This record gives sequence, C-alpha cells and structure tokens, in this order.
Amino acid sequence: MSNHQFEFESRAVYKALKRMTADYALQHAGFNYWKANHSKSVLNVVDFSTDLHAYLDLTSKEKSSFMVALHAAMTLSLEALPPVPAVMLDVAPVNAEGGRAEAVQVPSFNAPNSPQWLMITRFLKESVAEVKKISKSAFVDFQEILIEEQGDLDTAQWNLIKSWVNSGFTQLGIDEGISKADCSVFSHYTYLIICEIVGAVKADKMVHSIVIRLSELPEKEGFDPSNLL
Repeated sequence: MSNHQFEFESRAVYKALKRMTADYALQHAGFNYWKANHSKSVLNVVDFSTDLHAYLDLTSKEKSSFMVALHAAMTLSLEALPPVPAVMLDVAPVNAEGGRAEAVQVPSFNAPNSPQWLMITRFLKESVAEVKKISKSAFVDFQEILIEEQGDLDTAQWNLIKSWVNSGFTQLGIDEGISKADCSVFSHYTYLIICEIVGAVKADKMVHSIVIRLSELPEKEGFDPSNLL
C-alpha cells in the first residue's frame, strides 16, 4: 500500500470510529485492530466492519453506525478527513529520501500491560450500561455516588472517575500502563457502588455477566477477567 493510501485509510477509519463511539478505549482498540490486520491491503469496508464487530463485541447498532460512517469517509478527500492522533498512529520518522521510514510497530492489545487496560475499560463501560438498564433513578444514583464517595480509590484515581462522570461517561482517561492491582481496585469500587443501588445479590449477577462477556475477548490470554471479581 502506498504512503498516500495508508494515510487516507487511517484517517477514514479514525473518522468512522469517532462517529461510532466517543469511548476512547474503543476508538484506540478499533484503530489498532485495523493497523494490525487490515492496513496492508486496500480496505474492504464490509469485511473490516464485520471483523471489527466480532473483535470488539459491538452491538448491531454500533456496527451499522461504523459501516455507514466508514463508507461516507471513504468518499471524501484526504484533506477533508481529520488527522489521526500521534498516540494512535505512532508516526514513523521521514527517511533521507523524504519518504516514510519503516513503520514503527504500534503496540497491540496483546502487548505488556495492554490487555488489562482494555479489560478494565470495557468492564467500567459495561457496568454503566448495566446500571442504565435498571432505571433512570438508579443511573442518577450511580453517578451521584461516583462523584461523592471515594471508597478505596486514591485521590488521582477518584479524580479520574469524577472526570469520567462529568464527561457523560465518554472520556475515560485510564493509562494504558495500568497495573493488574489497580484494575482490581477500580472494579471492586464499581461493584460496591452497584451493591449500594441494587443489593449484593443482583450486583453479583451483573458483575459476573460482564466478566463472562469479557472472557470471550482474545485479550483474556493476557489478562484473565476473573481477576476483576
């Protein structure tokens, strides 16, 4: 693939991911998946959308949204597409001839410390989704408790959670180098708050159902989601 085509497709994929979701973890995971599995040849929108649907366990609505957005993005010019953030693209330096040097390998979610990052971000996202299903009042209570109760979180961790709530649960700034121990701190904190809202029995069922879904992701080989319990 030419340098121009690579840049065009990377921007189109990024634009479609942003249209599909405001969740940075999903955007990053989706972009890394494209780079690792679909960036070496001309992009097939249907095939990539289908593969991404399976890889990220997207809903049918998310898959449809992504496919429509990607089709639209592929009709635009390079200049009309937003540049991909360097943290996702990991741009290689320009070589002596003025062309792109050998591409720097973007860390995949099988890299050290990355599987647990994906697991905890998905766990937190799905916890929010489960609470939303209970009732509007339960969701309001959930947000208020997250803002008001620090629990076992340290100040930095709690500030991260409060910023996440204040962003409407769209900007979760967990560092990709998060430790396994800190993942457990976040998951336990969230579990206790759900217990406050629905009781321990229902909370146990909710959290276990989330972990079962996470166990179907390929990252389970690098981080067993049962460690979140």
